[in-house]
Amino acid sequence: MKHFLLPLLALLALVFAASLLFRSEEAPVLSDAAGSSSSEGPLQAPAQNGPVELSGEGDTAGQAAGRSPLNEASSEKDQNPVEGVAQVRLTGRIVDEQSKPVQGALITVREPRGRGMIFTPQLDSPPVSTTHTNLAGRFSIPTSGRGMREIRVKRDGFQFLTERAYLGATRDFNIGDLVLEAGFGLRGRVLSMDGEPLEGVSVSLLPPAVAGRMSFSFGARPGVEIASTDAGGNFVVSCLPLGPFELAAARDDLLRATQGGVMRRGGNEVLEIHAEYGAVLSGILKKNKLSLEEVKVVAWSQSSSMPQLKISGGMGGPTPFDQQREGQVLSDGSFVVRGLPHDTEVQVAVFSVDKSLVPLGPIAEAESDASDVVLDIFPSFDLKLSVVSAADSEVIKSFVAWAGFRRLEPLHDEEGQILRHHHGGRVTYPGLRLTSPQGRLTVQVNSPGFAPFSRGDLVPPASGVLDLGKIRLVRAPGLRIRVLDDRTGEPLVGVRVTAEEESHEPGAAPIGLLELAGEDGSFLSLGNKPLVVAHTNKEGEVQVAATPGERYRVSIQHEGYSDLTKTLQATVANILHEARLLRPCTVEVTLLDSQGEPKAAGRVEHRLKEMRTGMGITFDSRETGPRRTDSKGLAIFGDLKPGTHLFRAAGKDPAMGMIMVIKGQEPEQVSWTEVSLAAGETRTIALREEPKALVRGRVFLDGEPLAQCKVTFQPDGNEMFFMGAGGPGDLTAADGSFEIEGLNPGQGRLTFRHPDLVMRHEQEHTCTRGAQVVDVDLVLTTVSGRVTGPDGSELAGIRVSVGGGGKQVMGRMIMITASSEGSGQAISTFGGANSVLSADDGSYILRGVRSGISLEIKATGEGLKPASRTLEPLVPGELKQDFNLMLEVGASLILTRTPSEDQDFSMVRLEFLGSEPDSGPVQDEREIMFEGTCRFDGLTPGPWRIFLEAPGLSDSEPLIEPRDVELRPGEEGQISLD
Repeated sequence: MKHFLLPLLALLALVFAASLLFRSEEAPVLSDAAGSSSSEGPLQAPAQNGPVELSGEGDTAGQAAGRSPLNEASSEKDQNPVEGVAQVRLTGRIVDEQSKPVQGALITVREPRGRGMIFTPQLDSPPVSTTHTNLAGRFSIPTSGRGMREIRVKRDGFQFLTERAYLGATRDFNIGDLVLEAGFGLRGRVLSMDGEPLEGVSVSLLPPAVAGRMSFSFGARPGVEIASTDAGGNFVVSCLPLGPFELAAARDDLLRATQGGVMRRGGNEVLEIHAEYGAVLSGILKKNKLSLEEVKVVAWSQSSSMPQLKISGGMGGPTPFDQQREGQVLSDGSFVVRGLPHDTEVQVAVFSVDKSLVPLGPIAEAESDASDVVLDIFPSFDLKLSVVSAADSEVIKSFVAWAGFRRLEPLHDEEGQILRHHHGGRVTYPGLRLTSPQGRLTVQVNSPGFAPFSRGDLVPPASGVLDLGKIRLVRAPGLRIRVLDDRTGEPLVGVRVTAEEESHEPGAAPIGLLELAGEDGSFLSLGNKPLVVAHTNKEGEVQVAATPGERYRVSIQHEGYSDLTKTLQATVANILHEARLLRPCTVEVTLLDSQGEPKAAGRVEHRLKEMRTGMGITFDSRETGPRRTDSKGLAIFGDLKPGTHLFRAAGKDPAMGMIMVIKGQEPEQVSWTEVSLAAGETRTIALREEPKALVRGRVFLDGEPLAQCKVTFQPDGNEMFFMGAGGPGDLTAADGSFEIEGLNPGQGRLTFRHPDLVMRHEQEHTCTRGAQVVDVDLVLTTVSGRVTGPDGSELAGIRVSVGGGGKQVMGRMIMITASSEGSGQAISTFGGANSVLSADDGSYILRGVRSGISLEIKATGEGLKPASRTLEPLVPGELKQDFNLMLEVGASLILTRTPSEDQDFSMVRLEFLGSEPDSGPVQDEREIMFEGTCRFDGLTPGPWRIFLEAPGLSDSEPLIEPRDVELRPGEEGQISLD
């Protein structure tokens, strides 16, 4: 069965649901900010006494004094100058392994992507600054504002290096010496399957695929481009590490090809990468009235959705996004899309080059090599309206008009600036285009001093003009906010204020945000409500349109101050809410080694003392992640909120930066230094590393050095499920050597995982202070056999997995370094079963199974009922042969449900109600229902019960009453859950 994407989709759903907890404390909650009101007549605003003060998180604010209304143009750009941001310099030196300076190294500095789960166009990227090292290997590069920076170093003849450092707002940062390890050279060629040299092929170095870790991104597996082929298909690289490596070759008309190898100190053979030409899809675009430069054709796998979007910050894996291809429309309307996978059903549609979020016309389904695809573009129409006051019909000239189908966009000019002033109160919204034949239009108008107007379910015309006539806005004060400096009481100018109308749906959460170019940096949610962003005027005041009676989540953000988030309720009274912003706190940590000397290039870890919990998830609140000390042992932690913070020396492994635990617990809290901070306070502390244990040694496999083996140490009693196979660790070099430093003394176990070994291996170990040498010789133990069908035929491509070895850790997961300086990089696997695919003759070989424990060998295939057998403990080095598995015919089930606008996906769970078969208990099945459909294959025939649940919330109420179904062998059941 196709379960490979299920954990990824389930994780995605879980993270989206959990993301609200992050945003509530560490960042503005950016979502739709307007409700609607269509009632006529003036609203009375009684006088009140005293402003409401907003000083932090809490309940809905109460009443406040009335004040004169703000000027309608209070959020204009020219009345809201934003204070300049001072520049600081990032300096350092690049040296080789002999401490000699490296001249001419390319230094690239960028801000890591935002901390939220933000959808952005693929071409979007953070600001980048570059420079080169001088003769002394030194570099100096300016950068603006405080925050985390990612530094990447590239130089021919050396391996790539990526490092991170946090910069304060006013102090230059010397990162010290960064050491480049020697790279090794390799010549290669990229050829077609017929041996034809391929020119202009991009060659990238892929990160190592470490067993036990899912490291992924939406789109192709990430890599760094290192070369391009010449006319003879040749390329040369000089940055490879010793040991195993993997290269990828890509060109628009080719299927992405990968080729691995092993780099040795001696001569290396020419590496050949054979790439296959992809399928070519062609067709015609009808009735196109747009210029050719405005449109493109996109083809993608049928199981993909929104192929033009990706999640910024490194979540992902093999997904249908890998197979997306674009084509250009020619002057005669024809188009060609190349490089598609063969014999695959794809979806094809026309998109805007600049705004490729929603197809411009119907989505066509076709085979990837089709030559007769016909595409169309939905007709467009103009929207006209005028805006007046409902009380006296006075023309309103200052407002923002929003319109759209699946999402709303503000009316903006050719430069992307949102239009806020309209002569005569009239506006024409040109070129609105349907997103489906049954699409219904939503229109919203926001104006300061009036309740938002919203009208949905409008039937658009096939073409021409939709004239809504006069829209009458009801006067309402909305949310009036004055922002002050908490210490001085002075008003703050140019403060960014956003307001999100709280959802009435329990558990509802936006799945992402889309940013448009606007004078206020306006954001749009994927829902049908806009988010209006405004800035305070010279009196520090701002007015946000809001519907009386509705509750809003207001976020206030300003350079040099801590963010403030508060829930407010809009009323008919003219209330002024007062927000006092606190100066952020700073802690400067000097890290000393165990001898009392400042430690350069060390790491300091920070977290909040309080833990946050919700939905069965414990958040470790390590928003900042580990910080690297500079050349003098200094690490700066800025932008901290008042309260109690914890600091300690951190280890090297990224697992030390984990932040989220699901059904697990954090390791024992030791060695933390507690610091209590008041608003605007700067504290300096010194941390001294305690004497630690160091384990070094070599790993062998049947007497030969084993490179690229992940060696980790996990203390006993630690119920945390770290990423991969344990806690802090190291990757063995070409000679099998490893070194793990910074370990706490105590008992535990060393674990060993390698991409070529199907299971991880463990041995007990006790760490003591000081250095220890541990050499391990793994003995290869193997299981082989054949997979057959119910008729005895040999089955190819069947996934055969092995598990066992005592207690299985299930459902525990760590997101690594998901912080304000970088989003999640890796997650741990569940329970650790590893697998291979059966060959053409049905044979399989499981190399590197564990000896001395009972094993479960399981085979799963599409449309077939899984088969499993238990294997008694094996002797080290044993070769168990003819361990055959037979798959029986299973059943399939297709479930459908009409999708709703407020719920894009849900979780379907199947529970088997029949008696236990001879093959053992039947486990529950789970799949994500996305866009109203999902499919189960290989089910055990018999009675099943169907549950529909909200994703990521194990204790949520079912969305429907459970349904029962009886499935027969080979049957494909189809059930609607409406």
